[in-house]
Amino acid sequence: MHPGGIVHAGLHALGTLLVLAPFIGSISIMYAAIDMLVHYHIDWAKMNISKRYDLQPNNSERFWILLGFDQWLHHVTYFIIVYFAFNLNL
Repeated sequence: MHPGGIVHAGLHALGTLLVLAPFIGSISIMYAAIDMLVHYHIDWAKMNISKRYDLQPNNSERFWILLGFDQWLHHVTYFIIVYFAFNLNL
């Protein structure tokens, strides 16, 4: 529950809200909240794995693999959100 992590995830949620709201209205708030929750936990896991194994950009190629996986998870999250936002009749 680090404040910086909450703000970071909140900014991504705001972006999701701003992109989806013109198309799906107020239900976009739910998708923004989901994005915030998922985004925070993906970053939380990445930070904890990095700390546990002392993965740094200058000491391990595994740091970069983990970073790439983190980014892949974020992108998959957005694809899933868009899929459900436009294919569910809520």
